[in-house]
Amino acid sequence: LNRDITERIPELDAYRIDMTINLNGHTWTIADSTSMESKSSIHINGGGGTIKFSNDAYPSGLFCIYGANAITAKDTNFVDCHCGRYPLFYVEANVNGRIELSNCRFENCSSTAYGGGIYVYRMRDIVIDSCSFNNCHSTYGGVFYVEDSCGEWGNRRRCTINAYNNGNSGKTTFSSCSAEYGGVLYIDYSWVNLFMPDNGSIA
Repeated sequence: LNRDITERIPELDAYRIDMTINLNGHTWTIADSTSMESKSSIHINGGGGTIKFSNDAYPSGLFCIYGANAITAKDTNFVDCHCGRYPLFYVEANVNGRIELSNCRFENCSSTAYGGGIYVYRMRDIVIDSCSFNNCHSTYGGVFYVEDSCGEWGNRRRCTINAYNNGNSGKTTFSSCSAEYGGVLYIDYSWVNLFMPDNGSIA
């Protein structure tokens, strides 16, 4: 982006190309849109910019990936992102799929059912570096919903959520996040390791 912008984006299927979004410090308000789906990876470089989104009538999340790919986001604010059944980030992956978030802020994000910010299905690694989650809500899992990440593969893999500070100025925190079931994290037929740093917090 080279300026703040508000726009409607129709459903986008980018199955064979990586998607890179550069906000350059600006605000991208996505109005009445559906989803951006990719069988490649999605990379968001915020530069301190903000993404706002609201469409709780559409079932899928805004950013959706499938297979052995990744969603990465750096230096980005996700504010007032309200989704349908699934939250802002939806990942239906295999053991090599991943989410990596660095120096991001999730403020007042929600879905109507499965995770206030991140839904993962059959995935192993979520890496969160110096991020904050505040006032995020859903029915199951105020921030995370982790589904089917264990025995069906036959190798008893765990989904690992690493929430830490890797040299950035902030720390990873969860505050005022809630759900009818699960608080910050809801686990459905999964084994999950959640690692928090000494200076991180859940409140």
